[in-house]
Amino acid sequence: MDQLMIGVFGLTGCAGDQLTLLNCEDELLSLTEKVRWSSFNMATTTESAGRMEVALVEGSVCQPDDIALLRDVRERSNALVALGTCACFGGIAAMDGRLDPAVLEDAVYGQEGRQFEALRAQPLSTYVQVDFMLPGCPVEKEQLLETVASLLKGSFPEIPRTPVCADCVARENLCLVIERGEVCCGALTRGGCGARCPTLDMPCLGCRGPVEDAYYRVKRHFLGSRGVTREIIRRKMLLFSTPAGMGEILEREFD
Repeated sequence: MDQLMIGVFGLTGCAGDQLTLLNCEDELLSLTEKVRWSSFNMATTTESAGRMEVALVEGSVCQPDDIALLRDVRERSNALVALGTCACFGGIAAMDGRLDPAVLEDAVYGQEGRQFEALRAQPLSTYVQVDFMLPGCPVEKEQLLETVASLLKGSFPEIPRTPVCADCVARENLCLVIERGEVCCGALTRGGCGARCPTLDMPCLGCRGPVEDAYYRVKRHFLGSRGVTREIIRRKMLLFSTPAGMGEILEREFD
């Protein structure tokens, strides 16, 4: 097939997902034979204002310029991929929507910060149609490459539908909830990260977003039996999401 035209764009965020793509050092040479980059500010100085088959967009929407760029990219692309947790759910900048952008601006920048117009952080789907979401903080290199490979074939990949707990079992980790009474969100969080945090004795904070299954109530009872209340879980999971994201799932499934 002809080279696939892909644009890579960053809204408000740390650019970690774009960096993950750049860190695919051995694979990048092969990709450049099959992909044309219409835009990729971290890797090239050229930029096209024309149409593209796919737009990979990372970061959350936190300012009016983000909205304008996102809508322009959506209009010029056949498919739009939300790249990373910020793009999918709002990310750290969202934090349950409890932090007023104006207060944050004043605390961080003082008087000079008042020249910026900040918005409450939102995922891409608040403003445009998203065709595929690839969560991660940042995204996993292998899953990103799998996504690009699937796009070259005209489809989207299957991403993990099992919780982080399944990754923990595969790595023969001790359960931090059972063994140490930690508040771990692995039972509620989409796996695929190899249980990186629990493997390093750090409880899962839910950065990959909610797992899609029908067992939330069972998991709620399990966590509750260990003294982990619904509100504790809600606060943890909403570190990476707006209330309209993870919050709605928790409200619906944790009744």
